[in-house]
Amino acid sequence: MNKRVSCRITLFYATTALFIILSIVYVVHTILRFPLPRTNAATQPGLKPICSFNVVKDIARSRNDGFISGNGTWYRNGHGMHFEPEICRFRYQLNIPSGEVLQCIKRQGLRYVVFAGDSNSVRYFAAFQTLLTGVGASCSFVQVSVLSLHE
Repeated sequence: MNKRVSCRITLFYATTALFIILSIVYVVHTILRFPLPRTNAATQPGLKPICSFNVVKDIARSRNDGFISGNGTWYRNGHGMHFEPEICRFRYQLNIPSGEVLQCIKRQGLRYVVFAGDSNSVRYFAAFQTLLTGVGASCSFVQVSVLSLHE
């Protein structure tokens, strides 16, 4: 074989090998769909902050009457119904040990928690009371008021 043909064959094999390697990398990348770096929620425009004591406190302080609306939307997904409040967003499927909830409440110096609303509010209080009494805290009703609009 002459040198020219030999160089062309070598160049062809090298190009083919590079093409095959790049094709494999592309296919693996497409199949595995490598996750993109996660961005911080605070940097995403239009995304509500994650619900926290400080978020709720800041919203209450920003209003003259201190009222925080309980408005929001219920969404159905594969795991059931989820509530999305207007003021912030919940992070679901988190396991927060009750002892840590109690420590957080003590750290914040909370002595009173208000549950106002309809029958869901009574359920929220019962769940909250069960959570805290399970780790040795005591919760009691200070005042229960029922308003009747049908009078």
